[in-house]
Formats: sequence, C-alpha cells, structure tokens
Amino acid sequence: MLSSSVPEADSLFRRALAVLRELSDACKRHGLKFGVAAIIAMLHDIAVLVGVFCFLGWLLNWKIDSLFLTAALTVVGFSVHD
Repeated sequence: MLSSSVPEADSLFRRALAVLRELSDACKRHGLKFGVAAIIAMLHDIAVLVGVFCFLGWLLNWKIDSLFLTAALTVVGFSVHD
C-alpha cells in the first residue's frame, strides 16, 4: 500500500498502474503494436464520450450522474474487448 498523505497522488498512481496493466495484457494478447493501438482507441472513445457530454452539458445544462458513469464504463468494456 502507498503511504501518501495526498489522496489525489495515490489515485493518480493507481490509475496509471491500471493503464499499464491493461497495456501489458493487450500487448501479451495481440503484440506491442496492436496493444498500444487498442489503448489509444480506448482513450479516444472515452475522450469523445466526455467531450460530447460536456458540450451537451453546456448546451442543455445536463449533469453527470450514475447513468453517465455506467455508460462510460460500458464504452470502456466494449472498447477493450472489441
């Protein structure tokens, strides 16, 4: 366990660790070239989802709720296993 006094640093470290774990798994399954491409495609899918939702939030005053989080996790799941 990390003994960081700043929770944000611990959270960022865990996110980076999760991305590296996902990258290593994708590279083992599909090779380095396709593994890196899969991670970039996943990040692109999430960036598009968040960008569209931010635009709609600005335009229609939508708020982020648990349904948005469910949709984002579904996109990640389909993006990784597609």
